[in-house]
Amino acid sequence: PTAAPTKYQNVPYKYFSDRTCPEGLWVPVPKDECLEAVQHLVPDGYTQGRSDLVSGKWNHVSPGCTAQGALNPSGSWVAHFNTNANAVVTASYPIVCKNPDYIEPTATPTGAPPTAAPTAPTPTVAPTDPPPTAAPTKYQNIPYKYFSDRTCPEGLWVPVPKDECLEAVQHLVPDGYTQGRSDLVSGKWNHVSPGCTAQGALNPSGSWVAHFNTNANAVVTASYPIVCKNPDYIEPTATPTGAPPTAAPTAAPTKYQNVPYKYFSDRTCPEGLWVPVPKDECLEAVQHLMPDGYTQGRSDLVSGKWSHVSPGCTAQGALKPSGSWDAHFNTNANAVVTASYPIVCKAT
Repeated sequence: PTAAPTKYQNVPYKYFSDRTCPEGLWVPVPKDECLEAVQHLVPDGYTQGRSDLVSGKWNHVSPGCTAQGALNPSGSWVAHFNTNANAVVTASYPIVCKNPDYIEPTATPTGAPPTAAPTAPTPTVAPTDPPPTAAPTKYQNIPYKYFSDRTCPEGLWVPVPKDECLEAVQHLVPDGYTQGRSDLVSGKWNHVSPGCTAQGALNPSGSWVAHFNTNANAVVTASYPIVCKNPDYIEPTATPTGAPPTAAPTAAPTKYQNVPYKYFSDRTCPEGLWVPVPKDECLEAVQHLMPDGYTQGRSDLVSGKWSHVSPGCTAQGALKPSGSWDAHFNTNANAVVTASYPIVCKAT
């Protein structure tokens, strides 16, 4: 039988800003393919600062093939290849990886003799069928999304206008959170990301106050993630009032119903979606999340009460390519969340 398609079989390249290529899923891009790989990833409307490959041996550039400034809205997207395999991974130079399972789209063969169309009687003209319904897009059910490191990706998302900003931010506020202010704060600033933003959305104690900055030249900052609108969003169809009741359908699968655990590096478990992992399940949860090819520094659970470790169940160094993935359980519920110890959560 034909092999089932993999999640990324149509994606030839992908970049990672906080780690090397995940073993078993992605492989490093060789030097002679690096320029092509980076150019494939450059978003529409962007122009590379240089159209050639910059190669060398540096300590400040991520190892292997990288795309300079890919996370920056004004990034140069210059392809670099660093031969220093011991260099530290840096978000300024995200590492570009190759998909070993990529399947090249099948092209129509050229030069094949055209098949003669069989002669047939003129058919009876059938009624014109309505055009087929367009296939659903990946995000057609998601009206808004925020970005903490760039402006709205052109062709996929559009800026939210001022008169819609408050509604958009309130749509994104997680269940159980209350905005610090329920009105829109508008002004012209240099320290706030341009356009519609959600203050502190990445912070577990963030205020989620909607801001609209009229300074289009302001720098994007993670403290004020930019809120974008989906131009392809399709409003769910409401059931007509007075319609006869129908049998309750089987519940549609949720986005994460097949994902038992997930970690968060900048917040506690989002209420209503994820719950804290109990101590007796922490080791199993961390080991479930550990990428293929990684080995934990310790295979037991490290438990204690600390101020420098995120509260609850955590995976030490999960964001680092050389992280130990040691399972920790911190009984200090008042400890601050730190990216060095991402919090592991369980699906509800």
